[in-house]
Amino acid sequence: MKKLISIVLLTLSILLIPMSAFAAERHEILKQGDKDKWVLELQEALYEKGYLKVKPTGYYGTDTQSAVIAYQKDHDLRVDGKAGPETLSSLYGDDYEPIPETRFAEEDDNETVTPKYEDALKVGDRGDTVTAVQEALKKYGYYYYEKITGYYGPITEEAVRKFQRSNELTETGSLNEDELALLLEGRPKYYVMYQGDKGDDIELMQQRLRTLGYMDSSSTGYFGTITLAAVKEFQEVNGLKVDGKVGKDTRAILYSEDAKKAPEKAENKEETTGENKEETEEPVEKDMVTKFIDMAKAQLGKEYVYSTEGPDTFDCSGLVYYCLKNIGYKVSRMSSRSYAKFDAWEDVESKADLKKGDLVFFCSSKSTTISHIAIYIGGGEIIHAIPSENSVYISTLTGYWDKYYVSAKRIF
Repeated sequence: MKKLISIVLLTLSILLIPMSAFAAERHEILKQGDKDKWVLELQEALYEKGYLKVKPTGYYGTDTQSAVIAYQKDHDLRVDGKAGPETLSSLYGDDYEPIPETRFAEEDDNETVTPKYEDALKVGDRGDTVTAVQEALKKYGYYYYEKITGYYGPITEEAVRKFQRSNELTETGSLNEDELALLLEGRPKYYVMYQGDKGDDIELMQQRLRTLGYMDSSSTGYFGTITLAAVKEFQEVNGLKVDGKVGKDTRAILYSEDAKKAPEKAENKEETTGENKEETEEPVEKDMVTKFIDMAKAQLGKEYVYSTEGPDTFDCSGLVYYCLKNIGYKVSRMSSRSYAKFDAWEDVESKADLKKGDLVFFCSSKSTTISHIAIYIGGGEIIHAIPSENSVYISTLTGYWDKYYVSAKRIF
């Protein structure tokens, strides 16, 4: 009898436990990384109640997670940043309907709702939509930065311009509603440089072709017939498909250490001998080094401020970017670590081989990861924006800087 009573009591206790106490099925839980109409509905509810500060997009990113956490804290719910049945029931009230088991099947059948993009995205914006944009740009080959930041800065703007150019859109650097829908929900073209294109990335590609000996003319930033011929020759020498288009495979070889240089041409040797020697590129390159160093010295004493790139304050990589940009050398704004890995520039084998204008990279006493960049100005000296001096400053390549030297790159 006692056994029977125990069974009855156990059964009743189970029936009285709220369903939310049991583990929810995966389809019932919305979490970071999800992107569908149920996320959009969640965001709209959070936005209406003042928890979500950015416009609903249908993508569950860091802003949505923070909004869910804030709501859970205010309503004495389990705080995990995930929107399961308990959170959704509290949020929707009488309008709550469980997410159907067919949720993922519907996604597979492409029955999800296109997110609502009411405003254009531009430099300075932050949030889940920016995160989704960066992930999409990276997927299609436009965004190269090592981190997805959720911040729409110069690197994202440049990636957007390349996306717009490749997809025959007006190159503005900002994204309107239709462009967002194409990038996030449509089928945009992958990043390819074609004849007729123009931009900083074209100029950078031309500079690399010049370094490898495929181009003799100056880098203009315009992909014309001379650049086309150089690209085709590079593709042929390096065993690539010869189509004159600079896509993923061509870029991968072009900016790698495996890129084969152009075969020497007899006529080129004749042009660089005798009276014509003064017409080679060497004097121009030396002049660029002088301009580069002079530009850096002109910033001496200006304040160090993290994540700035002039004209009045700088961090270490911002100083390099500012000086290169202002002498007419086009390159993207990157971190010191990204500049150190930039394959378009030549590696300097050792400190003994340093020349004026080389970029020098350092780690810290706490890590072997590159975290600082400077410009070598000759005579064992470097110029850099440094927090310990709170300014742009000249140091000697001895002591601390000698000990934590990692590598160097030659631009010119």
